Formats: sequence, C-alpha cells, structure tokens
Amino acid sequence: MIEQMVQVAPVALASAALFGGISLMTDRPRGAFLAQCALVVGAALVFVSIAMDGPLFGIDPPALSAFAVGIMASSSASMLYHLYLGRFTRVWAARAVFTVVFLVFTALFGFVILSLI
Repeated sequence: MIEQMVQVAPVALASAALFGGISLMTDRPRGAFLAQCALVVGAALVFVSIAMDGPLFGIDPPALSAFAVGIMASSSASMLYHLYLGRFTRVWAARAVFTVVFLVFTALFGFVILSLI
C-alpha cells in the first residue's frame, strides 16, 4: 500500500498544484485559457501513452497516462471554476465547491479513462 502511495504521489501533487495555480489566478479569461491549454496537453499525452510501445524518456506508458489523466482532471475543474466564478457571491465558496469538483473529476477520469487504456 505504501508503494502505491509513493507511485501516485507525484501525479497527485502535480495535479493539485496545477489546479491550485490556475484557480488562484485573478484574471478569469487567462485562467480559463490556460486551463484549456492544459486540457489539450493532457489529452495529447493520453494519446501518446496509448500509441507508444516502450518507455518515453524513462516514463512507462501507464505512468504517463496516469499523469495525463491528472492533468485533464485538474484543468477541467480549473476551467469550470473560471467559467462559473461569476455565479458565486463569495470567491472562497467557489474555490471550495470546485475543489470538490476537482476531486470528483480525478476519481471519475481515473476510473473511466485509465480503465480503457
């Protein structure tokens, strides 16, 4: 169990850092644009991990696909945060709600996308 946690820790930290960094931006259009760019990069990494035969730069395909799914989940939640921030009266309430959305997206994308790869 500890080995599994050590394996997923870099993916979880990178995903949480991306979500936190984009969500804490005050410029909503720029934050939404960066989240969309990160979503495209995550989707491209998923396709690369499916198409490659062996390790790429020392990263195995399952590890690369897990990293890509983490990027896609965090960027999707960040993009929704910037798109729907105007609907909330308090910024911290929106951040709390979309942190939960980020966690749900991470679990959902992990179960659906990683099971297909």
